Amino acid sequence: MPFIAADASDFWRNVADMVFSWMLRHKFAALRLKGLHNIHKRDKSKPCIIYAPHICWWDAIIAYYTCRKILKFDTRFMAEELHLAPYLKKLGIFSIDKKSPKTILKSLDFAIKNLDAPNKAVFIYPQGIIGPQDGDDFVFNSGISYLASRIEGVNLIPIAVRYGFLRESSPEVMIEINPPIVLESVKDRHEVDYLCDHFKELLDRQRREISMGDVSKYITVIKKRENIFRYFEKKIKT
Repeated sequence: MPFIAADASDFWRNVADMVFSWMLRHKFAALRLKGLHNIHKRDKSKPCIIYAPHICWWDAIIAYYTCRKILKFDTRFMAEELHLAPYLKKLGIFSIDKKSPKTILKSLDFAIKNLDAPNKAVFIYPQGIIGPQDGDDFVFNSGISYLASRIEGVNLIPIAVRYGFLRESSPEVMIEINPPIVLESVKDRHEVDYLCDHFKELLDRQRREISMGDVSKYITVIKKRENIFRYFEKKIKT
């Protein structure tokens, strides 16, 4: 498939902001956030590469909402099969075709060109594929190391995401923004081989904390309107 470059439009991104917010509010009981203060620890003179686990279809919308409405970065998003919905390029999404090495290089070079200013960011899924939330075969592709080795300084911002049922009838989304990893210059791509193990540790820690009910440090960003059954349940208890 030919490479599709992002062609972001403020109008269509504003439309997407409203549509995606509505979708999240109606699908999930809540979207909760932890660690927003960590974003201020980045080197503000450098652009950002943001990455998260790829678990399900909802990841893309949550990534878009997080970057646009929470982090407020000028972000470009890498996505497969963009040819099926090429109009999404207006939201800042560009394509990658892993079956074509030539197209992969075009995608990565496009990402590099869009990391030319401190307020710029690129969002990627380092796994390259959708995998189970608690899978053991979590492996990074070479995208992050390639980008880091070709940029003179970058902030790597790992975001842990977890879906789960807590106390509501609908699932909740837990988003944890971890401290940035500031890279000055990467001469050898193997210098960042540790990133995969580091990210797995972050995901495991988030899983353990949530499984023990430790969600006190999360703030609620989006909350679904309470359904009538939940309303009467609370009334009965009082």
